[in-house]
Parts: sequence; C-alpha cells; structure tokens
Amino acid sequence: MINVITLLVLFTGIGLPLYFLLATKKSNWQKAIGESFFIGVFIVVVILNFVQFLTININISITFKLFFIIAIVSLLIFAILHRKSITVPTLEHYKFEIKKHGFYLLIFVIIIVHLYHIILQNSSMPLIAWDAWNGWVAKAKIWHYHGISEPIINRFIWLQTDSVLTNPIVHYPDGLSLLYLLESGYWGWNETELNAVYPAMFIGLLLAFFGNIKLLISSPIYSWVAVAMLVTIPIINIHLVLSGYADIWIAAFLVLSIFNAQLFLNTNKIKTLIYTMIFVLSMLLFKLESWVWLCLLYTSDAADDMQC
Repeated sequence: MINVITLLVLFTGIGLPLYFLLATKKSNWQKAIGESFFIGVFIVVVILNFVQFLTININISITFKLFFIIAIVSLLIFAILHRKSITVPTLEHYKFEIKKHGFYLLIFVIIIVHLYHIILQNSSMPLIAWDAWNGWVAKAKIWHYHGISEPIINRFIWLQTDSVLTNPIVHYPDGLSLLYLLESGYWGWNETELNAVYPAMFIGLLLAFFGNIKLLISSPIYSWVAVAMLVTIPIINIHLVLSGYADIWIAAFLVLSIFNAQLFLNTNKIKTLIYTMIFVLSMLLFKLESWVWLCLLYTSDAADDMQC
C-alpha cells in the first residue's frame, strides 16, 4: 500500500503545476488529482525519453528522489495557496451525510473493497504476464543494470552486430518500461514492488473518471455508479492484478482524451483542448497500437464534420 501511495504522490505532484496552469474554473478536486497523475506520467516519460535520446547515463536512484522531492514541494505549494478553499468536514457532518446518503456509502464501500483486493493481489502475485517478463519489464531490467542509454536491438539482426542486448518489442515506445525503470531507482529490482504503478494508475483513473462525469452530467449519483461499474469490470481487474500490460494505459489515456474533447466541445476552452492533446500524445508513448485509436478518433471527427 505504501508503494501505491508513494507513486500517487510522485506523479500527481509532478503533474499538478501543469494541470493548474491550464485548469478552468469548472474543474473539481477529483478531476484535478486524477488527471494530474497522468500528466505527471507524461512529463516523466518525456524527460526520460529525452535523456535516452541524448544517450546520457543517469543515476536512476537520484532521479527518483529528485522527482519525489519536486512532487512534495509542488503539493505543499498547492496546499498553501489553496488552504482557504480546503475544508475538513467534522464528525457531525459525516454522521449527517451517512444518514442522508446511504446509497453513496454503499457504493463507496464496494469501490474501497475492490481496490483493497486489487492492491493485495497485485502485491502478492508473481509477474506472469508474457508482455511483462518478455517485453516491457525486460527492457526496464536491462536499463536498470546497464544504464538507461544501453542500446537494444531487434533479435533478427542480433547475429549481424557486435555483442549487444536484444528484446522482442524494441520497436515499441518505451513509456511503460521507463516507468518501471524509474521505480527501480527507489525499490531496486523487485518486480512485485514495481507492479504498484498499476493500482496507483487505477486510483488516478477512478478520480479522473468521477470528476469528468460530474462535470459532463452534473449529477453525483451517475458519477458514483459509473465509478463502481468501472472498478468491478473483470478484464480491468485482471490487467491490474497481473500487471505488465500496456493496453490498460492506452485505455486510460484514451478515456481521458475523449472526456476532455467533449468538454472542449461544450466549453470551447482552448486549455481543455491542450489537455486532450497531452493525453493523446501520452497514449502514443506507450504502444504502437495507439496510432490506430488516434486515426479512429480523427476519422470519426472528420465524419461528424462532413455530416454537419
């Protein structure tokens, strides 16, 4: 659980300044925290990709600590600047709310119980996903032991080159592998500990999901029910528990880009369009198949414009 909280703090703190630089007045705290986490992931992956491009070998342990310190400072500054708007409900308030909104309490319990079991299984199961041990995590393990700038080549040309390391998904973007690498700077190479990025990501997604639906529909009950449905979908639970799959990241960024695209159509705020573009670009940093979704989004928008 500590691992999950640590990653939530790190990525949320890194993404928070950019989020509030572009935030609109209609934003809520669930949307702010949830989307700041994914913006933080985007920033971290871009920075590490740039380091790779420059072929600079960095100390990943120092890098993790530096990111974490920046995140803590960012969260403290945010808390100081917004201390007047942050209210802590009293015990009497909770008693009143429990009596009045028993349905919300029931949904909240369902969500918390599911999250607890997801985190428990995620931290207990070995790394068995093929995509993980043969691909994403394998690349991260190479960089953990040999440095982030260590070149990796395709297996088909391995015999034609000097002695270098190979990987079956060397042609894929490195987003997920770089997240594993960053974590290894704190926990060392412990794959069970490194898998904590998945439940951390899911908590961020649930908050962003709740906040965006609340903005689009303006009804808390729909937001609660939608989040309860999302947290109990079996295929999502499997991806989170087994870890090592990049598809769940694509799905999360795709959902956030669609939400913000709809908000842009509703408000015509250019800042919301920038959010959309950040999440679309983030999706492309994780898997080549993201280009298919990008083309589908583009063609569907083009078809709507033609109908109009």
